[in-house]
Amino acid sequence: MVAQLASFSSLEQMTQMNTNMQTVLENSSVNLIGQTVTVADQSTQSGFTSGKVVGIVYYANTPAVKLDNGQTYALSAIQNVGQ
Repeated sequence: MVAQLASFSSLEQMTQMNTNMQTVLENSSVNLIGQTVTVADQSTQSGFTSGKVVGIVYYANTPAVKLDNGQTYALSAIQNVGQ
């Protein structure tokens, strides 16, 4: 019984940490609007594309950037911010 309570407590803490990380990610992603970013893009010959972030959208339950080329990329695809 004690082991089950410890496991539940650990799971609850991990869930809370995930929620906190998601909040930080969402709040910081707004700062990318107007910035030029380079993202990984398998559909291009070079494997990368650059563009200005024109908005933040939700993609697969997580924030993603929408570039001025009309494409949406996960935040994890961002390779560089700035010129």
